[in-house]
Amino acid sequence: MTTLIRVAPNGREHGLTRQVANSVQGDGFSHMTPENKEKAIKKKKEDGKIIKARYLNKNGRNEFLARPYNLGAGEPIQFWTFLHEEVYDVPQGLVNEVNNKKCIARQGKCDENGENPLAKDSYEEQEHRFVPASF
Repeated sequence: MTTLIRVAPNGREHGLTRQVANSVQGDGFSHMTPENKEKAIKKKKEDGKIIKARYLNKNGRNEFLARPYNLGAGEPIQFWTFLHEEVYDVPQGLVNEVNNKKCIARQGKCDENGENPLAKDSYEEQEHRFVPASF
């Protein structure tokens, strides 16, 4: 996959910024049972599908997300940087990883003044997420 590195007005590179070879050789899921192998191949194919998505960060326009992504053994390791409100062509698996991450506020955590501890665990709003680019 050949990509053109995008650069924001502030000079920050974003999108797929780098890709390196994976030192772990792929074995085609040969160690799995036939039914699990079939599921793994199907999941890898779905995760590798490229979709157009808009990245949103709840903290606003000066925030970003930088993270690696890999489809599995033998596949290259990709390094991605996402800027708020930008549209990217990204693998479905990466979108799923980001969107499915839950942020939890633990019981006993205090507010910014060191007071009012939480009585129980609760889920907070996600900091990072992707939405369909057509929105």
